[in-house]
Amino acid sequence: EPVPETEKFVLILIISAPFNLEQRYAIRQTWLSVFINHSVAQDHSNVRILKDPINSTNNLLIQYFFVCGHSQEQEVETVVKSESMIHGDILRLNFTESYSLLVQKTLNSLRFASAVNVKFVVKVDDDVYLDVRRMVWRLQTTSLPDMLFGGTLLYNSPAIRDPGHKYFISYEDFNGTSYPVYPNGPFYIMSKKVVLEFLNASKNIRSFKMEDAYLGVLAKHLGIVPTQLDGEGTLIRLWLPRLERTWDDAALNATFAVGDSLSPERLFAFHERYLKLETGFN
Repeated sequence: EPVPETEKFVLILIISAPFNLEQRYAIRQTWLSVFINHSVAQDHSNVRILKDPINSTNNLLIQYFFVCGHSQEQEVETVVKSESMIHGDILRLNFTESYSLLVQKTLNSLRFASAVNVKFVVKVDDDVYLDVRRMVWRLQTTSLPDMLFGGTLLYNSPAIRDPGHKYFISYEDFNGTSYPVYPNGPFYIMSKKVVLEFLNASKNIRSFKMEDAYLGVLAKHLGIVPTQLDGEGTLIRLWLPRLERTWDDAALNATFAVGDSLSPERLFAFHERYLKLETGFN
């Protein structure tokens, strides 16, 4: 009989685009490098063994991928193929990148996750700084719902009816005046059970391009109450103020996911701050 796959603790899906080469480079040099330096590869370089922060005799398996579609520019495709061969950490989805297909990119990422024996699935954009060990510690030490769907929650986000707006939605796609509560798209975490429920519900509920709001619609349909992690580990804001300069250590130490819209330079700036924190993590 085949040996059952060992359950992974977290699968981290880093949402990127083929042309975001500098973002991926910055992540590999910053928060991903810290995680890699404090873990051991198992079988594949992107499957890591991390010591359980609350039980030193226990190991946790964590896997990560950059998730990309395809580019219409052959030069970009060639570079990404080479990058994938070197690092072995890129999951390519079979479609051409565009914002209108973001929800399909997300659902296909979740379909991939559904086949992985894993406890938690993280979706994080490539313009967010993620301290993996702090996140794992929080997941291990916090009482969380069995059906976890958490992040920085957005309440009463209006459905925008202006056809010229990036976030326009038709009444045919969504007929409410505001969306159900949902975690802000650049970072959220869900239990494997929620992944499976979302995929099943998505077969019957019409999708639309704002993937985070769409997942909120699925959650409401399923009776899943999103978990507020803002101030409890996440800080996700559009055009985040320059907190890497002004935040005190206590605020930084309490946060494991911060963004979004962080340039490579700002990812490195947050990285320098995290490295200097006087904590048991370093």
